[in-house]
Amino acid sequence: MTLFGLNVSWTNGRLPFSQLHQLFKQYGATEVGLKNESSVNEGGQAFVTFGTQEEALTALQKTNGSDIGGVTLTVEVLENPEYSDFEIVEKLFGGAMGKTFLVRHKQTGQLYVMKRVDYHDENDKKMVDDEIAQMKQLSSRYTVQLMWSFVDRTDIDIKPENIFIMEDGSARLGDFGLSKQLMDKNYYARAEGTKFYLAPEVYLDGKMYFESDIYALGIVIYELISGTYPFSAGNEQEIIENIIKGKRAELPNWVPDEMKKLISNMLNIV
Repeated sequence: MTLFGLNVSWTNGRLPFSQLHQLFKQYGATEVGLKNESSVNEGGQAFVTFGTQEEALTALQKTNGSDIGGVTLTVEVLENPEYSDFEIVEKLFGGAMGKTFLVRHKQTGQLYVMKRVDYHDENDKKMVDDEIAQMKQLSSRYTVQLMWSFVDRTDIDIKPENIFIMEDGSARLGDFGLSKQLMDKNYYARAEGTKFYLAPEVYLDGKMYFESDIYALGIVIYELISGTYPFSAGNEQEIIENIIKGKRAELPNWVPDEMKKLISNMLNIV
């Protein structure tokens, strides 16, 4: 789901966050965040997001120029940004489908996770476009929300680095660089992803199936339980051979049999 943003500013006094939050929540705001804490004379800025453009525009019409306890609000639509509008705070990780960064939006001070993908041909570009299209349709509490997508200057890649733990402890998938809509066939004939999380059929047949995502998720669950990677070996090639042969370490004895069976089924060769 794409979010729509408003930039809120005031220059004549201090506005308690609770009042600001209450004001915009009534129009359907999904998030209200302060850029800076305002002092009595300093004023301040905030950023507000909405799930639909209609909600954002309604809030704009209702709140721009409004007076709250002597504080006058200026509310503006935050235009679709460019890469130069962000500064990198920290590189989080990189994978086969791009690099991920913690970034700060220069105008609002808000922090975001940005995925940067370099594509070199039309096939790569189509993959990026497909990922954006699918992210725009997502509205699950278990996935991150797409704020913006923009060009500067191509199956879900499931692995621990692409799973974000939120403040409430919930886990959300955050990388859809390999996601594909399988319609007239039940596989995707372009083997890509992070090598150690690819299913055996990817190496054997060069194809990715629905079950390939289940396989990758099985590895992640195995790692969460045991703290180790199931196909560890001395080098990359040996790891791939272990994946192909299904040669993996056993889970600890304390893991319930039902959980062992579940993971074993997830890691079966397609």
